[in-house]
Amino acid sequence: MHAFVTGAGGFVGQHLTAALHAAGWQIVGAGRSHPSTGLPSGAKFHEGNILDDGFLQGIFASQHFDVVFHLAGLDASASATELYRVNVLGTSKLLDAVRALVRPELKVVLLGSSAQYGASKDDPITEESNADPVTSYGVSKTCSDMMGRAMFRETGQHVCRARAFNIVGPGLDAGSLPGRVVEQIAEAELAQSSPIVNTGDLSAFRDFIDVRDVVTGLISIVTNGDAGEAYNLCSGQAIQANSLVESLVRMSRVSLSVEARSRSFAGVDVPYQRGSFEKLRKRTGWSPRIALENSLADALDQRRYELSSKIVRVVAGEHFP
Repeated sequence: MHAFVTGAGGFVGQHLTAALHAAGWQIVGAGRSHPSTGLPSGAKFHEGNILDDGFLQGIFASQHFDVVFHLAGLDASASATELYRVNVLGTSKLLDAVRALVRPELKVVLLGSSAQYGASKDDPITEESNADPVTSYGVSKTCSDMMGRAMFRETGQHVCRARAFNIVGPGLDAGSLPGRVVEQIAEAELAQSSPIVNTGDLSAFRDFIDVRDVVTGLISIVTNGDAGEAYNLCSGQAIQANSLVESLVRMSRVSLSVEARSRSFAGVDVPYQRGSFEKLRKRTGWSPRIALENSLADALDQRRYELSSKIVRVVAGEHFP
């Protein structure tokens, strides 16, 4: 199987390309810059901007793919203008490039987010729950999702939409709450200090899922999912942010205290979210396998390794920007 992965250098993208490579897939990735840790041996990478006219068309014209995973996009920290420009227009460019191929057998998976559900009162949230995004990020992912559904209806193209809940695990970005706490703990351990871990309001409940479970879910969707359908990728459990932070602090090798300085964990008031993965389980047999405690421990160990490796390389005379 030949796969094209946009956002191949991102958090999910690097785990996905590694899993595909291990399964014997041929991989071509694309992104704004080469992944810092590299791609699997034999994988190709195209550096460029998916918003540039001709970039994606050129890739599709020169190579044959069986599957496209569209992971590229900005997270919630970006401005509304950039979110709409990259997440919405970028998805439109990707779908236009696929449409130009006139290859209905090509399978496309768009990676969305639980932010699309926003303030939904459903518990658990299913794929039939109404979209009620309360952030610009959620709106941008909802628009992308709807474009994928529209393309399937208009052309019959095999497009599926994945909606991932809060992703954790090794390589976690420091822009998320778990990522910020992991970063602060790893830095405190390196300095052998006992600082305060700064967080936002920790009262919200969220559904956390390991990035490696997300990857197996994406592969199950593209392998056995029905064209035109949406599938949740989640754990089916609601965990309070305070409990998550306490778990991480217990893993610390130095003494720490926690202080909530900012108002909100999610930026807006969405006090509770829990997803259901029953639709995907019934269709493909997929279910999450990795416990949250293991996800957090692996994320912390990975960041410890990265920071200590950087120090060793600095001592050896290497320089960093």
